[in-house]
Amino acid sequence: MRTSASTSAPAPLAGGPVELVDYLCGRGRRKVLFGANYPMVTPAQALEHLDRLELDEEAGELFLAGNACRVFVL
Repeated sequence: MRTSASTSAPAPLAGGPVELVDYLCGRGRRKVLFGANYPMVTPAQALEHLDRLELDEEAGELFLAGNACRVFVL
């Protein structure tokens, strides 16, 4: 099974590229990992506007933790 992942680094959380947010909410929901771009942006700062993404419950869980757990076998 081929697995690919990309970081969000905080583009979507800062109102970044619409295409990346659309991918995160759709076909890429199992391929995008949360990233804060630390030390320039702390995780807390990156999460401040998470609600702007308007993710459904599954996409939000996968983005914030589920995908990383699966990819890194945690």
